[in-house]
Amino acid sequence: MEESNALLTPAELAAGLLSCFPPEMRTAVVEDAEFQQEFRLTIKTTITLNPSGVSLLRNQLFDAARQVIGGAADKVAITSTSGWQWHVERGDDGRSLVLTREGKKVPLPDFSCFAPDAETRTGWFGREAAKFQLNDARARTWREILTQRPAKDEGVVKFRKVAIKPL
Repeated sequence: MEESNALLTPAELAAGLLSCFPPEMRTAVVEDAEFQQEFRLTIKTTITLNPSGVSLLRNQLFDAARQVIGGAADKVAITSTSGWQWHVERGDDGRSLVLTREGKKVPLPDFSCFAPDAETRTGWFGREAAKFQLNDARARTWREILTQRPAKDEGVVKFRKVAIKPL
């Protein structure tokens, strides 16, 4: 058997070591932004919209939502994981976002946390906090973040985890 002198990249090393741990632990570690930076990991997360079943890469969906909400574009093309081209655009009410393709419309979650203005972001947060009865230190932290800047991709994921866990 021939010995290899090739060194593993930090990402390869991290992936190999993580495979030794249970899925829940791997997910928690991999979703940590500092861990991703340290090991130069690029995470491709897929979001499936129910009941339509359309699956999209999270970063592409979030980027498209930011562009439409921020007014940089009226409509942004995005490709599903199955290869179909869809568009993210405003719904008929002018506020919500929808995914459209060949006359089909799939409603999207409220992405107001990506809005460029703090009033829209904090208004979104107030609605979400009321819906999930968030009124503790975590809620104050999120309100402070959204007062200062739009949410980042990882922030949306973390907020959803806080919101759906029992208080």
